[in-house]
Amino acid sequence: MKLANSARLTIRACEPIRSALRPLPKAIMKKTLAVFLGYVLISSDTLAQPVSRPAPSEAKMTQFKCNSNPCANTATGEDPSEIAEKKGARISNELEQTANDRDRWSATTLYSDSKKPGGPALDIIKSVQFRIKLQPKTGTVLFEKGGIVHAFSIASPLGKPDRLCPAYAVSVVDAGFDYAVIQVNCFLYQFAPKRFYGSEEFFLYDMQTASMRSIWDAGISDNSVQGRLVSPNPTVKKISNGYTLIWNVKDRSKSATETYKVRASYIRSTEKNGTHAVLTCTDLTAPKGENIEVGICEGRHPKLVTQ
Repeated sequence: MKLANSARLTIRACEPIRSALRPLPKAIMKKTLAVFLGYVLISSDTLAQPVSRPAPSEAKMTQFKCNSNPCANTATGEDPSEIAEKKGARISNELEQTANDRDRWSATTLYSDSKKPGGPALDIIKSVQFRIKLQPKTGTVLFEKGGIVHAFSIASPLGKPDRLCPAYAVSVVDAGFDYAVIQVNCFLYQFAPKRFYGSEEFFLYDMQTASMRSIWDAGISDNSVQGRLVSPNPTVKKISNGYTLIWNVKDRSKSATETYKVRASYIRSTEKNGTHAVLTCTDLTAPKGENIEVGICEGRHPKLVTQ
């Protein structure tokens, strides 16, 4: 069963429609996340487990605004939302610098409208200097470790008039010393009256083969689905010559109630010409002999642009 095909067909159907794109600004996403963290922590000085990535809406944030200047309800005269934002930003920065890799992933998202020189970056495994960088100008994501640099094209270059996804974000959901599972979230946007597009796609990156491939993608063409499309996040199990993916996934772009049982392996092999190592996918739910590069394995392979 070709679970990922409908999402890819949605993407292809939207490709000719490129006008009137309206990206979602990163400022709203980052500011509301900081405010949310700040208000969680104002009532307690104990840092709990990292909160989930979806941030509260700007409309919810504005309810904390003070009507007087200076504000009469705070000791410093600052607006409550400004206090919350400062505290949330401080906690977020502390999480980004923490020695716990997984906590750092939960606190850090790489946005396509970042103004950081060279693009935003994140230490995946800090002890071995395994990093990920996003370069919005070229639409590429880079993985770096010990002098090795692998860059893959995941989006159109910034400013290209026919960009399918004008604003997106990249986050790490699982990783080891030489691999990573990342999520690329194309924020829902309206490109024409009553016409919308948004998507979530997960990729497996393998350093040994210098390859990255899609393991699941979901797309929507209306605004009827709010919040995350796919849950929970996938994790892979590393084996001697590759990875296995055992994942019971709920994809709200396909069905609000059905759970899809994903069973796949990604094994390192060599192309027929013997010159290039690749990850070969086997759909373990398909009949033997008919399960190589079919079904769940039919996701895209982003182009390697730097090695």
